[in-house]
Amino acid sequence: MRASVTTTSLEMTDRAEHRAARPATRPFDLVRAELACPELNRFLYAAVGARWGWYSRLPWDFARWLAYLDRPELETWIAYVTGTTAGYFELERQERGDVELAYFGLLPAFIGQGMGGVLLTRAIDRAWDMGARRVWVHTCTLDHPRALANYLARGFRIFRVEEKLEELPDHPLEPWPGAGADQHPAIAAASDVVQIERGDLASGTAAALIGGLNAELSTRYPEDGATHFRLDADEVAEGRGVFLVAYRGADAVGCGAVRRIGNALGELKRMYVVAGARRHGVGRALLRALEDEARRLGLSRLVLETGERQGEALALYARAGYARIPAFGEYVASPLSVCMGKDL
Repeated sequence: MRASVTTTSLEMTDRAEHRAARPATRPFDLVRAELACPELNRFLYAAVGARWGWYSRLPWDFARWLAYLDRPELETWIAYVTGTTAGYFELERQERGDVELAYFGLLPAFIGQGMGGVLLTRAIDRAWDMGARRVWVHTCTLDHPRALANYLARGFRIFRVEEKLEELPDHPLEPWPGAGADQHPAIAAASDVVQIERGDLASGTAAALIGGLNAELSTRYPEDGATHFRLDADEVAEGRGVFLVAYRGADAVGCGAVRRIGNALGELKRMYVVAGARRHGVGRALLRALEDEARRLGLSRLVLETGERQGEALALYARAGYARIPAFGEYVASPLSVCMGKDL
């Protein structure tokens, strides 16, 4: 069948642009496949790519695979979890010092465990170690719905977007007969796994989440003069703070931020979880991630403001070790505010 496919190309032109992912909750070993082995790379290509419609290399014969792999310009790296293949990436050194991240992905059983961002970080580091002048990658609408967000989160910038009609397989691809990717129990479970990524406060995703937060606050605090305290982009710039987004599958379901307000003092801001994702551990995961980021920033204490009508938030913070403190800063004049603090 013919279908429209949008391909987005991204680049990174300086190693300093790379924003490393937070450590994976599930550790893995990364090993280079030193020998050209068509059977191995075809397995990786089919096992990772079937669900996302990777089809162009499936007709390749052994000789074509070997010709592609048996070159000094190409590297294949494989991620293993307790000895089991979990994902891979291919890097190709090209003309003028470019290194392309040619293929990248996880096997279905390992999707949704926070490995994608860390594996991508390792791939980018290796590309720069190969002497790259520029690292680039392309993704398309056939890929994982979070693929583009993962590349942007790591510091890649879009330099080209193309749309064209392609001849696609009439039926979903399978690495073996009857393997339908949606039957894999890990795929179904992945929709409930919370992944935390650094986000852009100026993005549409952030605007939607913060808009939902403000709408809820307006409902809970309808009094004239009730304030939705602001957070500006420069307050979460590198070295000053961070803005995080929580995902379940491809859906953004929560957010939160840390901003530095003193030498070793930080403030939690804009904590929010969408109504349909509450009571699933999203808030706890966000809070832990924000505390980790605060420590990375060199902060030793966090303070926050919430409201007396937000019982679930008050309970979350209390369970995490936060205690009530006197109102501070802009909240001193806010009679409905509750301020809390915790030493990290």
